[in-house]
Amino acid sequence: MPEPSVRERIRSIGDYIVYYGEGRADDLIRFDLAIIQPETLDEKGLLELKRHGTLAVAYLSVGEAEPGRPWYTDGRVDPRWLLGKNENWGSYFVDARQTGWQKLMLDLTGEFIENGFDGVFLDTVDTVDVYPETRGGMIALIKSLRAAYPEVLMIQNRGFNVVETVASDLDGIMFEDLSTTYNFDSHEYIYIDSSAAAQQMVELHEHTGLPILALDYAPPDNPGMAYRAFQIARRFNFIPAISVIELDDIPDYHLDEGGAADLRIREIWAEGDGDRVTLIARLENVGLADAAGVDVALSVDGQPISTMQKDFSIGESYNWVVDWSEPKENALVAVTLDFKDKTPDDNRMEWDFTAAALSIEPLVPPGQQRRRPSGNGPDMLAMYFDSPLVVDGELLEWSDLPCTDVDRSDQISCGDPVRWSGPGDLSGRVCYGWDEDNLYLAFTIHDDIIVQKYTAGNLWQGDHVEFWFDTQLQLDFDSAAAGDDDFQIGISPGNFADVPPDFFIFTPPVSQERYRPIVQFAVIRTGTGYAGEAMIPIKVLKGLRLALDHAIGASFEPSDTDTPGSSEQELMMSSAPKSSSDWGNPLNWVNLIIK
Repeated sequence: MPEPSVRERIRSIGDYIVYYGEGRADDLIRFDLAIIQPETLDEKGLLELKRHGTLAVAYLSVGEAEPGRPWYTDGRVDPRWLLGKNENWGSYFVDARQTGWQKLMLDLTGEFIENGFDGVFLDTVDTVDVYPETRGGMIALIKSLRAAYPEVLMIQNRGFNVVETVASDLDGIMFEDLSTTYNFDSHEYIYIDSSAAAQQMVELHEHTGLPILALDYAPPDNPGMAYRAFQIARRFNFIPAISVIELDDIPDYHLDEGGAADLRIREIWAEGDGDRVTLIARLENVGLADAAGVDVALSVDGQPISTMQKDFSIGESYNWVVDWSEPKENALVAVTLDFKDKTPDDNRMEWDFTAAALSIEPLVPPGQQRRRPSGNGPDMLAMYFDSPLVVDGELLEWSDLPCTDVDRSDQISCGDPVRWSGPGDLSGRVCYGWDEDNLYLAFTIHDDIIVQKYTAGNLWQGDHVEFWFDTQLQLDFDSAAAGDDDFQIGISPGNFADVPPDFFIFTPPVSQERYRPIVQFAVIRTGTGYAGEAMIPIKVLKGLRLALDHAIGASFEPSDTDTPGSSEQELMMSSAPKSSSDWGNPLNWVNLIIK
């Protein structure tokens, strides 16, 4: 009976590793599949890997050019192929439509196979999400690789925009960042929710049989996060792997051995307006066992303020919110966990609070306020609610309030205006409200076709609305770049079937654990599209002050994707039409005035 081919063998693997360091063949042979850099192992190490039956796959970046590669430094990459820079990694997005780039990828794959690799790992396919016009070129590149090398392994990382089109050419799909990722702005590992996209991959596996490899990230000293990510991957029947963000180590999280609970106080911070202050402590169980009945205490200058008792599951991250009824200008805040674990030093944290930590926007008389010019777009108004709003998507409470319409061709801010067939294709109305504790949003969107496959940080790839807020207009009026007080918020309607509505803060970097438990939102289907409401506590929007005739910067931007199965942002409109062409520039937004 003939030996199964490598393309058959990958269908039955039980585990895998991604490792971009050097050497360590003795560790790599423990896995059924190893995805490594072309230079990770020498010839002897690669032979050792294959002798033990481990499938060896070489890394190949098909959507970005990396300056450190020899095929970059020797001039084989034409600068005219480059589209922009990936600031996180220092690499450059490449136009996959360029035949020279496609030939280079074919040549490199041939070199790797000749050197003994079983196949290639196609990374950075999701460049097509950043530059949708390159999608056809990426599909052609992947298909040409399969045509040239019909017997080798080809594993694609993400690129969900093209994966169904090229599924028959692939041998596996990697879902990087399934439940955890690394925030390059805040330099921390964080949890994310990718369940909608994961379900798409479940369905793809069911009708193609392709194995789905989940790759998540966790620091070596946080086995609880690794355990949680591992369990989520298993629930989807994906093959899990957990590593550090640089993929230059093979960390052992000891998941098979179990262990004890290990509680840590990660961070203490304050939110509020100076008169009303909330203290928040982020607590996490990084150990490999649950912790029950843990006593937690918060004190200010040695005086107890609040206590609680809580259970912590493995990997759980929890924000403890405490109202500080009599805030001071300066104080020592301390949080203590009464729990015995192997790292007792991090069961108490002290933080020096000062009023400056709140970054308070000054309240300037209306006649002295600096405001955005009328050429950006008309002012919008936020009206006062004297009782809490019921957030259910029904907009009866808003019927007599001033709202802003976005329904004209001159308000198209992104995409080809020729593709807009009129207000029934895409248009919207937005209303704003407030009370002492919250900012309220209400919107009605006319959209003849609802297309949305994604949630969380990927929801921008389908139908959604975006809101920009500059919460400190007076403090940084002349700043042309989004800062910590400039918020980009997305609200997705879902697809009213298997993808739920969602709320996500794209920028600034804000841990979802900070806002998801306290933000309320609802989206409902209408006869012409969808409608929604949201209640955002002011503590979520850093520096926001709600006072009569006070102005902040804002923009309302409905987005449209009409092509079924697509992940392309095809059209966007805006109350500040200059906004999308100069993304994230607060100088282009309009005034939102508190009335």
